[in-house]
Amino acid sequence: MRVIWAIAQALEVSSSHPIAKAISTLCTDQNRASVIDSTIEELPGRGLKGTFTIRTSTNDSRYEAAIGSEAFRSLLGTPIDTYWSNNVSTWKTAGKSIALLALRPLSLSDQEETSFKLAAQFATTDPLRPEASSVLSALRNQGVSIWMISGDNATTATAVGYQLGIPATNIIAGVLPSEKADKIPPLSQMRKRIFSQSPPSALSPVSDMTSNAYSMGAKRRRS
Repeated sequence: MRVIWAIAQALEVSSSHPIAKAISTLCTDQNRASVIDSTIEELPGRGLKGTFTIRTSTNDSRYEAAIGSEAFRSLLGTPIDTYWSNNVSTWKTAGKSIALLALRPLSLSDQEETSFKLAAQFATTDPLRPEASSVLSALRNQGVSIWMISGDNATTATAVGYQLGIPATNIIAGVLPSEKADKIPPLSQMRKRIFSQSPPSALSPVSDMTSNAYSMGAKRRRS
């Protein structure tokens, strides 16, 4: 575990993402091996990947590691067994965000590669702001349709939306940071079509308020 704590901390400390900061803090409090060399690459919206030289009391070892979402794990071709999968499903249903750490040893001499294997799972929560429910309720009372755009998986996003009274039909999940802004104009256009029979003065306020609601949803969840 000392190697796992060391690699997870080294990966996440390089990111400004709130979830990465939480995992980095957790790992910092553990008994870790020493990282004496590392190269790290961040893949926005997916995770981080890097190579590491780890020093223990007996020797130095090199690893390639990656931490990120389930989709990132799939891209790496990392298998997941029933035990790990059940944990992930339980956490997602509870509205938790998931990060998976996969690693593989590298030979110090010939750089021979083996396949990635799942090494650790992390579940984090992003508490709702105390005023979230009352703000959304006020917007609904004004006739505003509330949508949530999230980078989380559909199960986690739906569980969080349920706490806020946002139906699954109004949740767009699995959106990369670079894609979030692109999701807003189509929703605004949809609202304009729905209210096309209303007086012209009613169109602009509805579009403005729904756009603001989308932005609030994105802020509340990690960006």
